[in-house]
Amino acid sequence: MGLMGLKSTHVSKSAVYPSIPTQYKVFVNERGLFEGFTSGRPGYIRLWALENIMEFNADLSVDELAPGYIAFAGNGAGEVAAFDGTGAVFMLPMIGMEAQYADPIASSFSELAGRFKYSRRPSVVMRVWRQFKFLFHPLRK
Repeated sequence: MGLMGLKSTHVSKSAVYPSIPTQYKVFVNERGLFEGFTSGRPGYIRLWALENIMEFNADLSVDELAPGYIAFAGNGAGEVAAFDGTGAVFMLPMIGMEAQYADPIASSFSELAGRFKYSRRPSVVMRVWRQFKFLFHPLRK
């Protein structure tokens, strides 16, 4: 399935994208995919799995609309985060995507990852489970 849950287009063999920075690959392999809030821009981000990046870029026609960029995440508000050839991070609008609208937000993925806010509070599901787990105790009859 493609980015929007639709059947994906094939990835063009002629598409030329910048390479994914090693910082991103190491982060995803060691820490997993981050989804959450950031301090500063973009405010919220959802990283894409390495195996999906090329497919999602083809679905969005990034190579045609914003040559020189490769998208790697979305912000849930109509923008994608993309790397340029130097590894700097930019936000690109999904509607009206053009390289001229690339908005720089970080000089590297490491700089962006430094803004990720990790929640120290347990999720709602975990809070409810902790409160009511006694109801599901195996010895309870």
